[in-house]
Amino acid sequence: MDFLAQKVFSGDYRDWQAAHVSEAIKNKPIYRAHYLVEYLSDVAVRGLYDTPSAQEQVIPSPTPQFEEKAILAFLWDSRFEEHYRGALGNAGFDFLRSVIPPTWVVGEEEHFALGLPGNLSGSIDLASLPRSKRRFVLKPSGFSQDSSWSEGVSFLHEKSRDDVAHLLGRASFNSTQQLYVVQEFNEGVKCAMSYDNTEGAVSIQARVRLTPYFSTTLGELLGIKATGCEGTQLIHASTASVNTAVSIK
Repeated sequence: MDFLAQKVFSGDYRDWQAAHVSEAIKNKPIYRAHYLVEYLSDVAVRGLYDTPSAQEQVIPSPTPQFEEKAILAFLWDSRFEEHYRGALGNAGFDFLRSVIPPTWVVGEEEHFALGLPGNLSGSIDLASLPRSKRRFVLKPSGFSQDSSWSEGVSFLHEKSRDDVAHLLGRASFNSTQQLYVVQEFNEGVKCAMSYDNTEGAVSIQARVRLTPYFSTTLGELLGIKATGCEGTQLIHASTASVNTAVSIK
């Protein structure tokens, strides 16, 4: 966070500093590095939002719906297609479908616009498919301790049939208490990255994820972070990843 504050967020007329949420300075813009689910378990986070100025002070704003992965499934839900085409236009709708992998909510399979592979009727039936036919990812959706830092993410094509049946059976059983989504898996392209450590320069072939940081409060793109990981399909910030800022000038 020190790196992000100094190298990504700070710039002309901006000086950002990293601090624990309990030390946040009131009445100044605060970029939050926590998920809103932590409001339920962290006293310091709860204290930050239980103030009249929280809506204007914190960025990204406390909008829990944007941390809910199930929203991605709406674009592929036959019940909402007419609405989204009307609101976005055909070009906008088709573009979003080209960048958001096919996604459905466990328990709502009948409304998945493309239909499940092999004419299956439920997510748990994916276990009957060979690995090459079940290149999907199971993810717990928002407001769960398992929905961040790659925890709870399962690549179904890397699991045995018994493990897939167990994972999807549990997700189906718990679907009334917590949402789960199944998303088509698209493998990231490998890119050359280099960094310096205590032993010198290191070059890797990493799969990269770009994360934009946009502030609706300030009305601008604050920065873009590139996260690269080698030897794994899980692209997220960790001790084994390379994180760097992308120039937006």
